[in-house]
Amino acid sequence: MRRLDPEIAQKHERAVSLKTIGFSYDQIADELGYADKSGAWRAVKSSLDRAIIESVNHMRFIQSNRLDTLL
Repeated sequence: MRRLDPEIAQKHERAVSLKTIGFSYDQIADELGYADKSGAWRAVKSSLDRAIIESVNHMRFIQSNRLDTLL
């Protein structure tokens, strides 16, 4: 997965925060300047997908260190 511009990443995180507190995708689009609700939906999905990948990579790192310690 390619690196995301820090400003865009911050905007995506804000979209997730707004969705978490109950904003609709239309409201998120209005708040953050997306053209329509599909842009807001893609921002939320992208942010959540990245969070899952980062969690998996973190767990791999931990497991690798544990295995190295055992060896």
